[in-house]
Amino acid sequence: MTSNWILLLDPFKNLLNAYRMILEEEKYLVETALNLKEAYQLFGKRQYSVIITEYCPPFETTDDMIQWVKRNAPETYVIIVTNAPIDEKIYDKLFTIGVDDFIPKPYSPERILVHIKKGLKQRDLILRQQKLERLSFLEPFAQEIQEVIFNAVFFKRCLRQ
Repeated sequence: MTSNWILLLDPFKNLLNAYRMILEEEKYLVETALNLKEAYQLFGKRQYSVIITEYCPPFETTDDMIQWVKRNAPETYVIIVTNAPIDEKIYDKLFTIGVDDFIPKPYSPERILVHIKKGLKQRDLILRQQKLERLSFLEPFAQEIQEVIFNAVFFKRCLRQ
């Protein structure tokens, strides 16, 4: 778990501190942000395995942040938590733009831990798939020397095209 960073994004500092303590007790590495500006600054410093964010007005800015995260780090698991009223249209939109999970407030610490574990498993699968895709067209020793050397199968496929 030591390399799995979690970003908590919520405008309520007391809530952030409470969940930070719970997650750190479970040996997760946690950073918090009170607003999107702070979150974007943190994105520049590290990559997060899981982002847990409040869905609060203006909703469009939260949507933009989620889309930005998924474009730049598609393996990041994004969880929305909120007590805002979410109709079916918005619910569908959230999953369309890249939200991986949705938890209505109030929720228990146990529930959030279950969703984080699920998210980390999904992230691991995505990272493995990305690695396999890279290896499918590179020679095995290419990764060791950190060079792009295409394997014969990939090279022949490109020639045929």
